[in-house]
Amino acid sequence: MLSVVSVQVTGRKADLIQRLCDPSVQVQARRRLPKKTSAFTLRGLGLLPVLGRSGRRSATSVTLEVLEALVEREESSEAQAALRGLLNWRQQEAQLGFLRSLQSSCEGSPSNPANPANGNARVHTRLNLNTVTGRLSTRSPNLQGEPKQGGHAVRSAVAAAEGQRLLVADYGQLELRLVAHLADCPDMISILSEGGDIHSRTAYRMFQEVQEAVDGGEVALDSLSLTQKKSAEEERRPRSERSADSELPPEPAPPRLPLVAERFPELRRRAKTLNFSLLYGKTAYSLGIEWDLSQGEAEKLIKRWFAAFPEIETWMQQLHEDADSNATAQAVTLLGRSRPLWRKSASGSFRERGRARRVAGNTPVQGSAADVVLSAMGRVEASPTLQEFGFRLILQIHDELVLEGPEKHAEEALSELVRLMEDPLPFKLKVPLKVNACHVQSWQDAKA
Repeated sequence: MLSVVSVQVTGRKADLIQRLCDPSVQVQARRRLPKKTSAFTLRGLGLLPVLGRSGRRSATSVTLEVLEALVEREESSEAQAALRGLLNWRQQEAQLGFLRSLQSSCEGSPSNPANPANGNARVHTRLNLNTVTGRLSTRSPNLQGEPKQGGHAVRSAVAAAEGQRLLVADYGQLELRLVAHLADCPDMISILSEGGDIHSRTAYRMFQEVQEAVDGGEVALDSLSLTQKKSAEEERRPRSERSADSELPPEPAPPRLPLVAERFPELRRRAKTLNFSLLYGKTAYSLGIEWDLSQGEAEKLIKRWFAAFPEIETWMQQLHEDADSNATAQAVTLLGRSRPLWRKSASGSFRERGRARRVAGNTPVQGSAADVVLSAMGRVEASPTLQEFGFRLILQIHDELVLEGPEKHAEEALSELVRLMEDPLPFKLKVPLKVNACHVQSWQDAKA
């Protein structure tokens, strides 16, 4: 399967290279060059670069993120087509790099237990416990380095044997749920407990145009709000009318209101980005570069987010104050694991204070997520029910667990897996943990 996937990706790459090297395309691209340009251009495309920072010096950058930004920046459809071709090529390169590491793990020396010649075509990655936050990392190969983009199903190469099924379960919005608990933020606890779309509801709190559209009845927050509205309207109707309607043929349903995610996709995307990035110390400077905003505009967006969830701002400020005032302070996770901030003195340099603040803010989030996932892994491994059904844990990637076992017990085992993962800790959180789970033939099928 790996060789088939690799050949398919390689074929795509060759086609993209041929198109990008077409002389007629390059001639048209050069016509777009302005009279005065930067010393660096994307050769053959005639486009100015996005400047990133490398150390203390500005430098040109052509990472996947930069190419995506260039696609959005260019208004010409011709320029976008060329850039998308280059972007696709880079994505295929990333996919091939990941596939090569998987193939080398299978095709190593004859003594390699994963060598197909030995009758075992499985990849045996190494899980490490040496990360500072307590999360597991993988190597040989690094399965956590699987490219997220490119459109090719690398995960399709990971499949269950005949008569077997994979159980794939991951935590939904784990970091947000933990922060809501740690900061005791009632608004976020309420949204996550009800099951609403946290990103659309954050956009509603941040952007006036979204508020006006929702309050004016032009759009609905999310599917949950539509259901709640319909139930409330039904409850307000007299019982006699409801009984009479039940005897009549059903009327055509009225047109559904558009959702915030449909009417305001860009604002929802920005709210989603802030929901996660601010928890890890995203600054106005880096946000401005990513979204092509001035630092002042980026600062206003960040202030809007914290205004929507003030308890989280207060909690983060307290963590930073503790880091600033105490050179021996430690960051603590949900289960009490501590990580020293490693300050040389109470005053310290600007760089030391910045690092201490990042550790103080990141560790309670990432470390607590590690507490949850590792506790769930322990419960899953020790479950007599899963053992009886013949399922065993074979992989953990980020917030996702993958088990394998007999197809005939997949449904029962899946229910047990969800139950264990929803309640992994020795105490209850203020917001329930959400687990998305399914049983599939290949790892890719879980993302369908």
